[in-house]
Amino acid sequence: MKEGKFLKSEPKDFLLSVIGSSPYGIIALDYQGKIIMVNSLAMQYLGIEDEINSIADRSVYGYIQFLPELESILRSSLEKQQKSFDLELIPYNDNFFSFRGRLTHHGMIITIEDVTRLKEMETAVLNSMIEGQELERRRLAKEMHDGVGPLLSTIKMNIQKIESDIVELSPPIKEDFSAAYSLIDTVADEIRYISHHLLPKVIEDFGLSAGLESLCKRLDNTSKLEVYFYSSHPEERFDQMIELGLYRSGQELINNAVKHSDAKRIEVQLIKHADSLVLSIEDDGKGFDWKMLPGSGIGLANVETRVASLGGTCSIDTRIGQGVNVVMEIPLNSEKYE
Repeated sequence: MKEGKFLKSEPKDFLLSVIGSSPYGIIALDYQGKIIMVNSLAMQYLGIEDEINSIADRSVYGYIQFLPELESILRSSLEKQQKSFDLELIPYNDNFFSFRGRLTHHGMIITIEDVTRLKEMETAVLNSMIEGQELERRRLAKEMHDGVGPLLSTIKMNIQKIESDIVELSPPIKEDFSAAYSLIDTVADEIRYISHHLLPKVIEDFGLSAGLESLCKRLDNTSKLEVYFYSSHPEERFDQMIELGLYRSGQELINNAVKHSDAKRIEVQLIKHADSLVLSIEDDGKGFDWKMLPGSGIGLANVETRVASLGGTCSIDTRIGQGVNVVMEIPLNSEKYE
């Protein structure tokens, strides 16, 4: 009975107590975007330094101007009064937040969750997965180089010995021996090529710019494509994970362009900014429609996974008949994700 009396006589204080102790940031708005109620956690997440009692009836848009994605979807939802929303993993003030807006009879309730720890765990899992893949690539490259390569050399020497032991060879048999030598050399070249791609030694020895330039030059010399490469800091080295991740991503995207785009020209640019590294790959090919992409775009998904594991962003711009432009940006000060 006393509890019922408390709830009936002090509903507002009870509501404020619940909102104040919530593990989420909470903002209540009217349809004009004015703040009706807010808790201290929401103010902390948004970096609002005003007194909590002083921001009532103020427009929320003045406090979220540095969150354009949130501002845009919030304005649309309140104006139409018929659309709730969820925004996941939005970076702000060196953290990541999820925003959820739900319409009410009087406006909207926004909840804010700090998901920075989840993002860090996700990145750690991705890093572990990619590191495992690289270790397996190294193992396979070593096995091919140290195992299969010497076997081919031994086979070639044995065939040469057989050839020398035969006193006279008819022209057809000579041609057979010549074809066998040629086939062995071709297989050896293929093994060297595969080993090089499994373990790009040029990256370890000379860095990302040299690796991408070598990849582009090799393609430019062996195909009908024109491949151009530019680096703003060709001699500079970066974190090993960044160099390897961007090289693998560039390799995947360039191979996709060669196989599927019907492009005549590919431009690869590696640009270093003050606090980030940007790799862009653009082709003038036929482009594609995401909905019609076979295999759900596994290659592009691999690229996005690698970039995400480095704490970066990946933007893919394409339309049918207008080529593909992929821009990957990796932060250079991402100690928190190492």
